[in-house]
Amino acid sequence: MKELIRHIIKEETKLPALIRRRVSEDELEREFKESLKDALAMIKRGKDDSLQSFTYQRMLEHLIWVTISMLIDSIHYELFSTIPENINWYDEVFKMLEKHYRSRIVDEYMKHFRL
Repeated sequence: MKELIRHIIKEETKLPALIRRRVSEDELEREFKESLKDALAMIKRGKDDSLQSFTYQRMLEHLIWVTISMLIDSIHYELFSTIPENINWYDEVFKMLEKHYRSRIVDEYMKHFRL
């Protein structure tokens, strides 16, 4: 029975235990929305002159990278303070979050840039 409950919870959240155990789903969702909003605003403002030469695909990849980086920054303490010191977790967490949020970021990108 416990295994069935764990499987159902894992399927519902689709977030790896490494993240689920340290950050509540509500907090992660809130931080994701804020990170995406800030990343989109940064790209729209064009503060980074190098963005002017980006193709739409490269700009999308940049948006994904900025959004996930900002998201990790916002939950960094919860992760850093609870994961053993000798574990290099950043890249793994980045990939997990990118996989989890990629389609939503792409949808927002398409909506904001009317593609």
